[in-house]
Amino acid sequence: MNIDYSEYTTYDKLEKLNVSFIGNPSKDLETDIYNVYFESPITIQLPKSKLEEIVENEYEKYIAKYIIKDTMLLEFFDNMDALIINLSNKYSMKWFGKNLDQKILIQFYENLYNIENDQKYLEFLVDDDDLLEELTEYNIDDDLDISVSLVSIEIYKQQYRVLLKLDSLDYENDEIV
Repeated sequence: MNIDYSEYTTYDKLEKLNVSFIGNPSKDLETDIYNVYFESPITIQLPKSKLEEIVENEYEKYIAKYIIKDTMLLEFFDNMDALIINLSNKYSMKWFGKNLDQKILIQFYENLYNIENDQKYLEFLVDDDDLLEELTEYNIDDDLDISVSLVSIEIYKQQYRVLLKLDSLDYENDEIV
């Protein structure tokens, strides 16, 4: 589902999205990471900012690092983190094999964004080679917009987090047909 994140900056509004998940965790044999997929991935368009870097991780997947400057986007992510932690409490037996209390779930959860040297950033997966090439132009093309999707919960050892994935790149001046 495509949403305008600025309309979902409170927990109560995010709850109305009725976020749910499909089935049990499935294991990626290449990475040993378990995934629980959103029944309806949530797609948002990121406000114009800057990409810090695009790097290849240890699993030969490309990860883009996007600098967050918009306070409403931070509020959206903070409340989405809270929602995911609360939902993980509901699904803990299914996902982790035991009932875990909220205190433990908070301890093992990785937030949607990170802070490094007073700079807030978001990391997302880029798994399409064509989009990867186009994404490298983001910092110099003012008309290029990034949309990312929250697609799954990744569970690895004693950590879990939301997997963000590049959904599309659009040009501001293009009309949607």
